Amino acid sequence: RVRHFPAYLREQNLVHGGRLESLRGLRVGFDVVYWLRTIQGLKDPFATPLGGIPPGIFGFVERELNGLAQAGITPIFVFPGMTLSAPQQFRPAYGGQADQAWQHVVAGDINKASQTFALCSSRINSDLLFFIFHRLRHLKYQCFQAPYLAVAQLAHFADQGFVQACYGPHEMLLFGVKTAVVSMNPADGAFDFVGLNHVLAGFQVPYPTLVDACLVAGTDYSKTLPFLNQGDFSFSQALTAVRKMPLADWVQRAEDRDREELRVEYGVCRVLVYQCPVLSLGDLTVVPRGKILGELPLVPANINTLIGNRLPTSLYLLVVHGVLSTKLPSALATGIWQDRSQPLVDSVEYRELLISQEVSDLRCRALGLVAQRLHPGYQATPVAYYPFFMPLPMFGHQPPEPAVTLAPAQAPLLRWTFTAADLQAEKARQGAAVVDFAFCLRWHHHESETQGPLFQQLTTPGGEVAVETAEMLGALVHFR
Repeated sequence: RVRHFPAYLREQNLVHGGRLESLRGLRVGFDVVYWLRTIQGLKDPFATPLGGIPPGIFGFVERELNGLAQAGITPIFVFPGMTLSAPQQFRPAYGGQADQAWQHVVAGDINKASQTFALCSSRINSDLLFFIFHRLRHLKYQCFQAPYLAVAQLAHFADQGFVQACYGPHEMLLFGVKTAVVSMNPADGAFDFVGLNHVLAGFQVPYPTLVDACLVAGTDYSKTLPFLNQGDFSFSQALTAVRKMPLADWVQRAEDRDREELRVEYGVCRVLVYQCPVLSLGDLTVVPRGKILGELPLVPANINTLIGNRLPTSLYLLVVHGVLSTKLPSALATGIWQDRSQPLVDSVEYRELLISQEVSDLRCRALGLVAQRLHPGYQATPVAYYPFFMPLPMFGHQPPEPAVTLAPAQAPLLRWTFTAADLQAEKARQGAAVVDFAFCLRWHHHESETQGPLFQQLTTPGGEVAVETAEMLGALVHFR
């Protein structure tokens, strides 16, 4: 997000309208988080406080999908991957607002309670994204979990011609997306979009200057340039500033207490915009996007200090296909486990549970299960755990003392032994057409009940399973 950027584009008449008929037959990449936020039926401020997801969620989503189908649009849904946490000043104080909202409920003021809950609850959380991902997969839509930022992956898809348009926030322009569809109304057959070339011509600046203007305006990862906060702020002030003087000179003119912080924050933003790693469609490896384009600034040698160490391609692919969540790979890559989940009702007992030895042992076991097949360095590197009620570490700052230091726990793995013939026999027994997680659960349950060979050989030493088919590989992944 960029401060006042969408509003300024509309003020300058740089948001244009079009008919959905012009998108018929095209593949459109969707930023899922942005798309879900535009669905009116999901805007229920009481859903999270009451401990669930918005009622009728799948019905609202499928109604939007039907609208896309009627318009002849083929959607490619891109989910967010491993990301940095925003600086502390951009994190709302959820706890105090939630307490205040419940006080309004007790007092019988439902309107104020609704407004306050809307501010302190995130409608698009990890649980909701998990449900939506697998629901869309079940409906045979193409879903993709980006290794890092969803907008960067969408920009790569557009670069390679895999999608012909991108649906997402106005800020996609920063990543070089030529045309960003920012709203869509299938019922009216209309959509709004912004074009990068139109914006650059309207602002009369080159692309790098537009990026710098957005950085000094203020983003999720950088503060507004202090010189621009002296009065009412407008995005035009940021444009004027970078036209007058390069960004580096503005930072140098900042006061001593702000200079280093601004230098780090703007540097982080530039790396994320120009060099955020994406899954290359060419060879299915995760590399910085600028390296693929070959025309942007060189990749910083210390990029790993920002986004963590590079993980094996096989692990990224498990994330991309939604088999593995991003939490464990991110913790192993960065050495930091950030727990941002807010409880419905906070309490001393809940906080003590999060950092208890029992829960910490489970986290260590989970880390160990992933790290066992990685480089030994991942197995030996401790992971600092920060629960939601502690200050989170920020890039360029001395990290606070963690609540718990986790060590990936090594444990013997179960030996899943079966052949292609065994798999086909089990499919016939279940009458199943696909090999998915539920299929493997039913198979294991049956084998445990009958003391079959699959169950009896779990702890028997032996070699690896000879994978003969794609279905065997899928079953092995689900079992493990």
